[in-house]
Amino acid sequence: MKTKILFLIFSLFTAVAWADSFDLGSHGTLNLVVPETWSVEGHDIKGMGYDLEFHVKKSAKTAIQVTLLYSSKDTPRDEKSTEAEFTRNCGQFARASVEKKVAIKKMELKAGFGYYATFTDESLVGKPFVPGNFKTMTPGMMVLPPDVVASVTIFAEDTGSQAFTQAVTMIQSTTLTPSPNPPATAPPGK
Repeated sequence: MKTKILFLIFSLFTAVAWADSFDLGSHGTLNLVVPETWSVEGHDIKGMGYDLEFHVKKSAKTAIQVTLLYSSKDTPRDEKSTEAEFTRNCGQFARASVEKKVAIKKMELKAGFGYYATFTDESLVGKPFVPGNFKTMTPGMMVLPPDVVASVTIFAEDTGSQAFTQAVTMIQSTTLTPSPNPPATAPPGK
C-alpha cells in the first residue's frame, strides 16, 4: 500500500518530457529535455548565435529566454572569471530586489559550467499577477564547450512552483554535441 501511494505521488509531480535539439551549424547541436507541458521557439541570429524562448503551454506565469552566442575558441573562459563577470552583471538586479545581494548558485551541467541567481522584484511583492510582469527573475550564464556562451533568464511568478523547478531542470539538461565540421579559427594576430 505504501509503495502504491508513493508511486501515485511521484506520478503526479512528474511531467512527460521530450528531448529537443537545435542545429547550430558548425558550432554543433544544442540538446535539452523539454517537459511536454512547455513549448519552445528558436531562431538563428545570423552568424552570431541562436535565440530560444520557452513557455508553459497553459500558463503565463513562467517563461525562459536563452540567447546562445558563439565565441572564439581563442578566447577560453574559465570558471573563476566567468563567475566574477556574472556576479558583477547581477549587481544591478540585486539593488532593486528583495534579496539585496547576489546569491550565486552553480548549474549542474553534464559538460561546461554555469551560474544563476534569483531576484524578487520588491515593487511586485503582494500584488496580483499581471501576465508578462513576473515577480522573480533568474538570470544565468552557461559556458558550453567548445565555443558557445549562453545567457539565460527564467521569469517566474513563484520560484516554489512546479514550472520553475521544471525550468531550472530543463536548463541544466542542456548539452552541446560538437559539429563534425567546427568553425575555422582565425589565424594568430587577426
